[in-house]
Amino acid sequence: MHWNRFSLPIVIAAVAAAGSARADVSWQQVLRVSGPLAVAGGGILQSSCRVSGDRQRCDLTAPPALWNTLRQHAAESESRIVRIDQGRIWSLQAAEGTVIEETFNERKARLDRLGRELGEGWPFDEVAVEIIPTKANEQIEGLDCEDVRVVIKGSLHPDAASKIPVSFEADVWVASAFPGRSQIDGFARREASALGVDPLQPLLAALIDPRYGAVVREFVRALGQVGGTPIRIGATLSGGRMGLVQSRIEEKRESTGSAGLVEMKPTGVGLVTRRDRSAPVTSRTRREGDWTIGMAVAALEEGAVDPAQFELPPGARKLVPKSRHTTEEPSKDPVAGGAPSQ
Repeated sequence: MHWNRFSLPIVIAAVAAAGSARADVSWQQVLRVSGPLAVAGGGILQSSCRVSGDRQRCDLTAPPALWNTLRQHAAESESRIVRIDQGRIWSLQAAEGTVIEETFNERKARLDRLGRELGEGWPFDEVAVEIIPTKANEQIEGLDCEDVRVVIKGSLHPDAASKIPVSFEADVWVASAFPGRSQIDGFARREASALGVDPLQPLLAALIDPRYGAVVREFVRALGQVGGTPIRIGATLSGGRMGLVQSRIEEKRESTGSAGLVEMKPTGVGLVTRRDRSAPVTSRTRREGDWTIGMAVAALEEGAVDPAQFELPPGARKLVPKSRHTTEEPSKDPVAGGAPSQ
């Protein structure tokens, strides 16, 4: 299955190339998540994003259960305005007329806190990552794209006695030249630098069982090495949930004969490699696995964006973010839009 740095601002923004802001850019993005490991049963996230210099706005929609997960675990909101020029991020809930205003340091601290509240993921070792340009080409949304396959293999450790091999495979269709690329990638690079983390990481981590978070981190790191801007992604994690079931079967079987588990070793030797192939490799259709994601970009175009899109609506009530276990509370400064806190 194929689909667009975050189906939200995130997958287009994930691979940052140097570039200077010129014309404004807007695009649509879709992120689909499914499989037994998908949080809240998975679903489809849609976003409408625009960038103008050091300003970005993304408006998001999702099914209620998935939306609640993103709000609690990834600090997402109906609309997010990032103002690098002012050193702040505004998270808007239009229906409620509220906004959370944060500096980049404050948002990073909140994301870190939410990550800790989700709990520790399973250790992931014996990791091998391959980044393989397949030489396959396709036009997607009028853009010339090349398929780059990302293969991540390793072992998860639910406990000291269990060792579960997992495989994460993705076809990442990237474009290297299109109007607006320098604006999109340049903003993504500056935002990640200011925030101290790729915004894609907490988003994807909120969409999978938190025990598998280490696999997501490896994938986000690999995206930074594919070259070009991701326009469509189809990816599947296999072996996680079913591997755990199988390990328990083997454990029970071995307990009647010999002690301990049958060790299931993954392929790979812990190396990150990039492999070029001389012959084209046809991209495979992704089957459903324990966790399947797809992203797709559409309606990518340059054109002036109304500056008011990057400003707060008049009278928005400012809230202070709390932990995921409690609701936000009114700020001592009830009207947002003043100088950011330090």
